[in-house]
Amino acid sequence: LPDDWSQQSCDGGVFMEDFSHSLGDEPPPFDRADPLAPCPDVAERHKLYCYLQIADNLVRGYAYDWTRVARACRSAESDYWGDICYQSVGRQASGNNYGNPQAVADLCGEAGRRGLDECVYGAVRDMVSNAAGAAPARAFCPLVPARSTNRCYEGAGTIIATLAELRARKAALL
Repeated sequence: LPDDWSQQSCDGGVFMEDFSHSLGDEPPPFDRADPLAPCPDVAERHKLYCYLQIADNLVRGYAYDWTRVARACRSAESDYWGDICYQSVGRQASGNNYGNPQAVADLCGEAGRRGLDECVYGAVRDMVSNAAGAAPARAFCPLVPARSTNRCYEGAGTIIATLAELRARKAALL
C-alpha cells in the first residue's frame, strides 16, 4: 500500500477480522498457553495493531473473565507491548459497556496497578472517538482513580485534537 496510513489501516483490519470474525469466518483456536498469539511472532511493523486488537481475542478466549484478560497483558514480550495490550483491554471494555462509564472504570480496575493507566487511556480514546466529542471523557475521567485522571484526559485530548484538525480541514474545503 502506498502510505503509512493505508498500511496501518490494513493491519488494523486484518487483526480485527482475525480476532472478532465479523465476516463469519471461525477465529483461530484460542491458545491459553500463548494467549497473546500471534502478536509476539508477527513482524515488528505489524505488532502495534495486533496488540491494539488482541483484547478481542482475549475476551472471547477467557469468556469475558476480565481479570484473566488483563493478566494476559502482563505476559507481553515487553512493558511497551504490555501497555498497548492494556489499551486494547480499555477499548474492549468501552465497546462492551457503551454508555456505562462506571462499568468501564470498574473493568479497567481489573488491569491492576500496572495496567490501569493504559486501560483508561484506551477506553477513553474509544469513547471519545465513537461519540466524536468530549462528552464521554467528562463523564468517565472523574470516575477513574486519581492517579489515572491525567492519562484519561490525555487520551481524550489525542482524539479531540484529531477531530478538531479534521473539522478544520473540512471547513477549509467548503
